[in-house]
Amino acid sequence: DHDLKEQGMYLRIIDGQPKPYAVGYLKIENPNTSFPAQMSDEFLAGWDVYRYVIDDQPEHDPLVQEVWKGAFYQDEDGKWRQGWDVKPKPESTAKRDVRLERDRLLAETDWRVVKAYERNENLEAKWESYRQALRDIPEQTGFPYEVEWPTKPR
Repeated sequence: DHDLKEQGMYLRIIDGQPKPYAVGYLKIENPNTSFPAQMSDEFLAGWDVYRYVIDDQPEHDPLVQEVWKGAFYQDEDGKWRQGWDVKPKPESTAKRDVRLERDRLLAETDWRVVKAYERNENLEAKWESYRQALRDIPEQTGFPYEVEWPTKPR
């Protein structure tokens, strides 16, 4: 996977800014220039074209954060890289996504409620507490961005 990324991702410095670039455009943009069949990194550098790799995606909370490809930069070895930007989702989207996750976790335990009902028994207190804690998530002070998820009982 890393080797694949190394092979064909290029940028070109245009007006002092690195921009994604397809090497094939060199020939189109310079029709009166003869190019070698295999263009080395050194040759491409003469045209301000450089290989780059994309950093590994950073850890983030997909319920409340979005990840976007970020700026190009040069690492300590002078190689070009593209980083990532992590941004909070809009509040309405984060609230929806956290509630959907809460609902999914509640649905995972519904069978316990049905089983207790069918046996005419009370739901075990630990499961009752867990389910209530899930229902209370929207009332937490940090909701939706700083949710403290309850631990699922064993």
